[in-house]
Amino acid sequence: GITILAKNDEGYDCSITLKNTDTAGKYWSQLNKVLWTYCTLHCFNLSQIAGKPYCFISNPLTMIVVEPDFLIDASSVAECFTPQGYRPEYFIISRLLREASAEKATQGNIVNFMLDELISDPDQDYNALFRQSMSRQPISIVALGKEAALNIHHTIRDKHLTRIKEFALSIKDNSVQLEPSFINPDYGLQGRLDILYNSKGKQHIVELKSGNPPHTDVWIQHQMQVVAYNMIIRDCYPQTMGTSSILYSSAEENSLRHVVNTLQLEQNLLMCRNRIVGIMHGLATDPYVFFNWLLQNTGGSDTGFMQTNIQTITSTLRNISDFEFEWFLGHLRLLVREIWFEKTGGLGSDSIYGHNSLWQESMVAKRRKYRLLGDLKVESVTFNKVCFCFTTKELITDFRSDDIVILYRQNIPVNRQELLRGQIM
Repeated sequence: GITILAKNDEGYDCSITLKNTDTAGKYWSQLNKVLWTYCTLHCFNLSQIAGKPYCFISNPLTMIVVEPDFLIDASSVAECFTPQGYRPEYFIISRLLREASAEKATQGNIVNFMLDELISDPDQDYNALFRQSMSRQPISIVALGKEAALNIHHTIRDKHLTRIKEFALSIKDNSVQLEPSFINPDYGLQGRLDILYNSKGKQHIVELKSGNPPHTDVWIQHQMQVVAYNMIIRDCYPQTMGTSSILYSSAEENSLRHVVNTLQLEQNLLMCRNRIVGIMHGLATDPYVFFNWLLQNTGGSDTGFMQTNIQTITSTLRNISDFEFEWFLGHLRLLVREIWFEKTGGLGSDSIYGHNSLWQESMVAKRRKYRLLGDLKVESVTFNKVCFCFTTKELITDFRSDDIVILYRQNIPVNRQELLRGQIM
């Protein structure tokens, strides 16, 4: 296991002993690769050692979150899972390569768009919907060419349309939220769900997948994505959580498949997330360590798609000069530091706030820095525009036209509500 010496929120020295178990999410020695001086830990369900104040030990319910203010997308953590376990390095590898327009990805975007439209009106014409979807991503469609576009049109019509229409009709009488965004700073996760609908007082999660389905059950990446969504919205609907499902639109049978959520899966997901945070911190301080390891990795245990990506990256790195390699590492380090500062405000104990000011700073502090427009009243709402009016005349702010903003209800904590992203007009 591992023993961590830390200071609690009150400034008292404490020790946390984490005992390894056979499960990946509670094999705490992995945190040796993650932790650094002054990192923040959020600890759930530790047991206090009898007779030893400020001394704690893990138990079967324990969960640890490293640097919880560093929010990571649920889908990004989930994509690191394989049937053999999790590979946190996939988070980095998948971001080092830019992929050309792919027919499957474009088809998936169109299926998602059509489901959203059919939920609002299940009787819409398919050809009209397809033309609308093409107008939303013209560059991808043109890059693929006419033959690929026709193939996508026929595939969706023949293999997906029936299932997404049936599902849209099944929830038409319920209150439905399409692509709602939530954050949970306790777990260090954020996510945008495909569908969240209310039926009989319960909130139900549905994630649409247009790829090939497994013969039974669901793919592990999809399961972990929904597990993460459950964790993210748990504080928003503590007493009204319903089912969680994957909708495989190309499945001929049993297209809507329920996902089981367990504590062990949550612990595995958080350990993978912690490992990702550790890698990101390493890249922001000394990226050579990660890439030296990657260059020595044969990729023998990786999936075919990811193994190809690893080989492409390592082959490129082996064929550049030492100077070019140092240049690459230097620029990557600056990029990751910029991401880190943007999310959390800095890398040290004296950091200011980045995006985490949304939940870390009080409304008074935000107003003092002119970073808040509060006490707004909704005046009108159209399809893609909300007009507000000010309820106070004494208003000073740094906001300007075209600024990107987050909209939320100011009387509810941000981690207990849906967040809306918008642009000032």
